[in-house]
Amino acid sequence: MEHLSRFKAGLMTIYYCFQNTGKINDEQKREIAKVLKGVPEVMNAYLMKQKNEVQVKVQIKSIFDFIQVHNENISGGLSIKIFRFMKDVHQGAESVMAINRHRTPVSLRAYCLLFIYIFPIIYTPAFLYKIDLETPQFILYMITVFKGFILISLYNVQDHIEHPFDQNGLDDIRLKDYELDI
Repeated sequence: MEHLSRFKAGLMTIYYCFQNTGKINDEQKREIAKVLKGVPEVMNAYLMKQKNEVQVKVQIKSIFDFIQVHNENISGGLSIKIFRFMKDVHQGAESVMAINRHRTPVSLRAYCLLFIYIFPIIYTPAFLYKIDLETPQFILYMITVFKGFILISLYNVQDHIEHPFDQNGLDDIRLKDYELDI
């Protein structure tokens, strides 16, 4: 959330820089506002697996392209300030894309799933051997099923935490909060 906040703050600051200058006309201000508004929309679509990283980078580059096209109307000092805030946008975007790309190692998840499946096979006979023979066996099976249920539930929680941007879990990051309200 920190990286998404930096990303949005950089975009909002760039928006304010363009709105504050009198050297570009209202039509150009609306054009850059549309470009800036499109950046988090494309980022959100990427995080929900509807777009790819290249499309995000192209959308961010369109801000630079706007500055290049309207270079005569944007002073050197303003463009340097905007590029400073573009650093925050790029840093936030790259961090979020890296988080989305690099998750828990596959082998760790495979081991977890493997042990969930073999747990009842190993645990039940070992537990049966340890208890006295007068204890009803259905209690043993109930305990084994209950522990298996808990392990599967924890695995599902890990899976939901693993994908905080897919908008499928109750605790997913609300990506709409990071769109620009301009």
